[in-house]
Amino acid sequence: MRAQKTPKATALPKRKWRTVSVQEMFRVLGEPRRFAVFDYLIRHKNVSVHEAATFLSLTPAAACQHLKVLEEHKVVVHVREGRDVCYRLNFTNPIVHTLRRTFFNIRTL
Repeated sequence: MRAQKTPKATALPKRKWRTVSVQEMFRVLGEPRRFAVFDYLIRHKNVSVHEAATFLSLTPAAACQHLKVLEEHKVVVHVREGRDVCYRLNFTNPIVHTLRRTFFNIRTL
């Protein structure tokens, strides 16, 4: 008798957008530099990669990686403005919306 072949496990396609739990959101924002970007975006409308690199004291490539992680977890969305890529808070994510209101209210106390 021939042995039956087991089917190969195929990797699932990487989804760009997925649902993000509250725990994941706090894990992502638990990194101090990512939280600094989140805090900056609460006070300002948007941030470019070069602005983020400047106030975080990082190279643009490192700042871009932090912004990419925030985007993968639906904290921010990117928008092209001329040559620059700017990032804004993603208000379609209810967790981000709630966190923004909470931190904004804490600042005004």
